[in-house]
Amino acid sequence: MSQPFLYLLSMIAGSVIGALLAGLGGAAFVLLLGDCGSQPCASVAGLTAMALVPPGALAGALAGAFLRWRRGQRGRARQ
Repeated sequence: MSQPFLYLLSMIAGSVIGALLAGLGGAAFVLLLGDCGSQPCASVAGLTAMALVPPGALAGALAGAFLRWRRGQRGRARQ
């Protein structure tokens, strides 16, 4: 496969994994904290998860691209 396609694939996989981890982590943190004030905890957890998904996806995409680049650098050094 071509290098740009592998970078794109790594970024897509990283963004999906990052979004899932950030969203689930944020919701779990709010639910474990348990102090939601006058709001129902489920709605606060949902809003927290939705707020953390875009930064998690961005961080995951950047991490995926970095790991693909790093793997390419190691492969080049061995040659």
